[in-house]
Order: sequence, then structure tokens, then C-alpha cells
Amino acid sequence: MSRTRPLAALLALTVATACSSTYTPRRGPRVSLVLDSGSPALVRDGVTRPLGVLGGGLPDTVADHPGALEHADEFHSRMTTALVMMIGGLGLMTASPVMLQRSNRGDLDNLGPAAGMLAGGLAIMYGGLFVTLSAQPHLYDAINVYNDAVDQGFGLPAGVGIPATNLPVPPVAP
Repeated sequence: MSRTRPLAALLALTVATACSSTYTPRRGPRVSLVLDSGSPALVRDGVTRPLGVLGGGLPDTVADHPGALEHADEFHSRMTTALVMMIGGLGLMTASPVMLQRSNRGDLDNLGPAAGMLAGGLAIMYGGLFVTLSAQPHLYDAINVYNDAVDQGFGLPAGVGIPATNLPVPPVAP
């Protein structure tokens, strides 16, 4: 028992430091995805916005470009749907043993419905996982569509897009 506490503390410290980043992107109109205190965040024009569990920071970050905003809204919508599915599935899975426990000990009439609720809850949770996975490409598409527009200088309000040829070239380290 005494050996497990220091090991657990070391593991927690390792996980906490592994989920941080010290890199800050150069100030500019491009959107960058970074880890800020272990959570995904978006950086644009020197402003860091948390992405949020449901991706709520993404639409605000790419709102200047309609195509990027469309992907951002799709990402946010799918993440919200996935959360609702996972909570609903967990609710069904939790209700199943409660239903069995409340039935009479010799009565197996609730066994079928309880097993159905358990299986249905698990299926809904897996569905939520697949919806989460289908949302991820929209996160990257929103960022990439926005950055492509910045690089080309089109599709954004005046002054937002900077053609790539006008960006300063960083010095190359020897």
C-alpha cells in the first residue's frame, strides 16, 4: 500500500505535464490548435480561446469565413448530439440494474426488459462515440478552410486575409 501512493502521484504528475504545451504560435490571422493547460484551445491574432468540450469556441474563431463557419457549426452540432447520446445511453445502462434490483428476488419478468435496456444503452453510447469520431474531421476542416482563405487573401473581410507572399520569413537557424 505504501508503494502505490508515490507511484500514483508520479503517474498523475506525468500525465499532467504530458498534457501541456509551452509553444505559443506567432501572432497572426491564421488559426492554430494548441493545448492550453491540458485542454485544446484555438489561437488567432494572439487571442487564445478554449475549444470547449462541445467545440463552442470554434465558430467564434472562424466566424469571418462562411465555409469555415459551416464546418465549425457541424462540428459543434455533432459534438452536442454525441454528448446527448452518451448521457442517454448511460442513463439506460444505469436504470437496468436498478430495475432488476427493485424486482422481486424470485421474479424474472424484468430480466428481459432490463437486459434490453442495458444493451440499448450500450448501443446508444457506442453510437455517440461514432458521432464524436465523425465530428473530428469538421474541426480540422474548419481550421484548414479558414487558414487557406487567409493564405490566399480571399473570402474574408478586408484586412483579415494576408497573402502568404507578404508574411515575414523567419530566419533559418544554422
